[in-house]
Amino acid sequence: EDRLEKLLPQLSNLHCKKIAVIVNLDSPESQKAIQLVKDGIFDALQFHKIPYEAVSKDLLSLPHYFAVGNFEEYEKLISKGEMRVLLDSKDFIKCKAALPEKSTYEIKWIAGNITPDNIYNVILNYHPELIDISSGIEDEIPGIKNAQKIKQLLSFPYLPRESFKNSD
Repeated sequence: EDRLEKLLPQLSNLHCKKIAVIVNLDSPESQKAIQLVKDGIFDALQFHKIPYEAVSKDLLSLPHYFAVGNFEEYEKLISKGEMRVLLDSKDFIKCKAALPEKSTYEIKWIAGNITPDNIYNVILNYHPELIDISSGIEDEIPGIKNAQKIKQLLSFPYLPRESFKNSD
């Protein structure tokens, strides 16, 4: 919490979406994060691998999205009316065949072991509108980003919009 307190004065200067990731609804850190969203300091909550049924209607009324680790949970949330769900699964990135042959819903937000080395294939195979590359630019220590991997990602060549369209 000390790190967060030190960062709070600088957050208003950042021109990007600020997301509070919730992994345990009952923790003091989660309560602080929820309040920061209510106060408008953070833009949205991410319910990371938290079941839909565990989240109160009050929290569902705040800007939020769910992050899930499997395709069945992804489809369940989309079918409940959740507009955006982050599919955070390291396994299916390895090969497209890991996804079900037919899906009712297309994957819009994707995460899980996406690196500068595989991001091009992820874009071409899944056509997502959002890619979370956070863990893909870390080394051994979770949360600590590798500057070289960030530079590699930022030097990623521009792809024309047509590259993202499904060729089916």
